[in-house]
Amino acid sequence: MICLINRDMETTESKKTFKQLLAEVFDEDFSTNSPKWTNYLDIAIIVMIVLSTVSVFLGTFQLSPGFARGLKVFDWFVQIFFTVEVSLRIWAADEIDDKYRNFKGRVRYCLSFYGLIDFLATYPVWLGLICPSLIPIGIIQSFRVLRVARLFRVFLYFKAFRFLSTAISSKKKEILVSLEFIMVVTIVLSFILYLVEHDSNPVMIKDGWHSIVWAFAKYLGDPGKIADTPLVTTAGHIIAFLVGVMGVAIFVVPIGFLSAGFQEAVEKDKHNAELEEYREKISRSFRRTGNKSFKGYLDEHADIVDERFKTLNFVPQRMPVSKLQVRQGLTLDNVIETCKESKEFRLKNLSAALSDEELAPDRFIVEHFPLNREYGCYKPRKSNVTIVCPSSLDEVGIGWFTYYLAKMGGFNYISHEIKDDSDGEDSYYNLSPKPSESAEKRREEFLKDLTADESVKWVIIFVTHVKNSDNTVDFHFSAARKNGLDCTVEDLDTYKRFTERFTDLMKREFELDTVAPSGRHPLLKKNLGYEIRKRRPGTNVFVLRPSSELMNFNTHKLAIAYRMALLISEQFDNGRGMTADDCADFKKGGLGFAEKKSDDKDRKKLDNKK
Repeated sequence: MICLINRDMETTESKKTFKQLLAEVFDEDFSTNSPKWTNYLDIAIIVMIVLSTVSVFLGTFQLSPGFARGLKVFDWFVQIFFTVEVSLRIWAADEIDDKYRNFKGRVRYCLSFYGLIDFLATYPVWLGLICPSLIPIGIIQSFRVLRVARLFRVFLYFKAFRFLSTAISSKKKEILVSLEFIMVVTIVLSFILYLVEHDSNPVMIKDGWHSIVWAFAKYLGDPGKIADTPLVTTAGHIIAFLVGVMGVAIFVVPIGFLSAGFQEAVEKDKHNAELEEYREKISRSFRRTGNKSFKGYLDEHADIVDERFKTLNFVPQRMPVSKLQVRQGLTLDNVIETCKESKEFRLKNLSAALSDEELAPDRFIVEHFPLNREYGCYKPRKSNVTIVCPSSLDEVGIGWFTYYLAKMGGFNYISHEIKDDSDGEDSYYNLSPKPSESAEKRREEFLKDLTADESVKWVIIFVTHVKNSDNTVDFHFSAARKNGLDCTVEDLDTYKRFTERFTDLMKREFELDTVAPSGRHPLLKKNLGYEIRKRRPGTNVFVLRPSSELMNFNTHKLAIAYRMALLISEQFDNGRGMTADDCADFKKGGLGFAEKKSDDKDRKKLDNKK
């Protein structure tokens, strides 16, 4: 019962590493919630790029000896500054994007458009100084001029340039197809030109190569006067006319696609701004507040509660769509689109929590959930116990309940909140043998987080069940296959004592019925518990199935979670209790589950990630 009294637990949210802070500096975004000094460094880098460009420009003039010396000193200062910056960019590249991890990933970064410009503008200069015979001085000067190309990085900060980049990216297939078509037509016309013009004009059109060069020279305005001699035959004039049409098309068609792409990018940006506005309106409905029912329960049981933990704020479990429509002025389409695009919200039908026998009408709600992983949420708290919710994205209400159960008990927490893809799994409770590639990647991240802490001795998996006339029990315990085979618990004595105390507690305080072990819900061979024990032998794993009716409609569900947290902590975690960080966070107001500004930034990154 001493759970929740330990107020000096060390924090489990580790501070950001230097590499992570560098990733925020190099993210080309002034609108982040990162510390202000990172944005100041962004500005400093931009200023240095601009000054370097000015320096290269001034170096093309005849300057006085004193000014030339000063410019040379500044030039070397810029060279050192850029070398340090580029080196740090390469080192921190894996924090910006996972594809740049390891040595091969760093090479991939250096071969990217911006990475290659950075690399060529810095390192070859030093290589030329170390080995003068390897790179001539003229080549070194050429590499220095490449610093001007770093202006492209400055353009990344401007919205118009981002629109253009998006337009090119979205229409690159159409542009390439059009250019390929024009080139093929031009080559065909060139050979026809050779056939009809060669005999009459053998000097200019002496072979097929010259006819092709003639056609493409016309596209470029004939800068070298290659196609200056006029054609002789009528057929040649017709082909020249067609080549002229192709010359117009080779520029007009791609520009048309770019214009369409640019317009789409502008409209998409406007649409995203609207979605962000809708998201903020929905977020305002998930303001943290106290819970009257829970506060009343704590007042009645003051003997087991520390006074400093009575004022706790919770994120609402759900929000009816009808209330969002009335209070926030949103349409149903606005809500559906926001839930589709923003990963922190999902649209659910509350009637799914009830049995089909009840013939409940549809009640659409919006759920909000914590998000800091590709698969959902992971909160390590250095506990001996991990609470797992593998089906939160599919089961109504269970994610919210288990999140606060783990928080009140100071347990590690992991939940599956995000559907992998169109072919992905709705639940990690029973693992499918062959998920899609992206689903397998996310599931592997989930399993790695779940089994990362070697100190974890107990894992409790929460999934719901639906009560009906044949199944009126509120809780089911499962830890084995049919007939008790392949039990996932080694410390059976402790497990048995816990189930007995749990059964007595739920019946005595909340009049809830429990079955342990459950004959209705035996484990399957592909159950998550067996995978956990395979990766961490000796771990005790069992499944606790509360009813979905209890998770969603019982007014005492927070009190139930609190008493469960007390019992689990005392039985499996030495009464360690809620961490100091979680205690402080409980007393904060604000919107949603974000415990600090960086959490909101992580959410935005996951929303934007494709």
